[in-house]
Amino acid sequence: MLHDYLNEYSKSLPDNSLVRFCENTAANAVLLYFAQQAKDNCINYFVKVKIPNDIFVSDTDISVIFGNLIENALESCKNESGNDRKILIRANLTGSSLCITVDNTFSGTLKCTNDDKLVSTKHKGLGLGTQSVKNIAAHYNGVCHFKTEDGMFYASVMCCNKTDN
Repeated sequence: MLHDYLNEYSKSLPDNSLVRFCENTAANAVLLYFAQQAKDNCINYFVKVKIPNDIFVSDTDISVIFGNLIENALESCKNESGNDRKILIRANLTGSSLCITVDNTFSGTLKCTNDDKLVSTKHKGLGLGTQSVKNIAAHYNGVCHFKTEDGMFYASVMCCNKTDN
């Protein structure tokens, strides 16, 4: 009876395997959360992230960047059909620059305003999450780009350490 109970209810419990995607606590927490979401939705989730815990980008800003980009990727993949749905996350601190990419399968169409701001697919108006990511990149003298090509959506963010400029 206990075996049946565990088989039935363990499906709703989060995966308790110990995974550490990177040393940065804030980034790792967001990556872990969305890894479980991807698993629950049968979406392939690939992560190659090397971010130290002590970095010039605040924990809040790292959380906002990863949270918004991965949430958008997850929502996009949920709307895709087939078994090849995937999210690829890469990030690295190189010199005084933090570079982050979040790519995902995508068959939709990007809608942008005349000044290159993304229009939300969730509500009327601009994409608030993508604009937040752009604002954070600008705060760190960086850049943020979004594009689609060959069935993929590509989000790229670079933040630069202001003290090194």
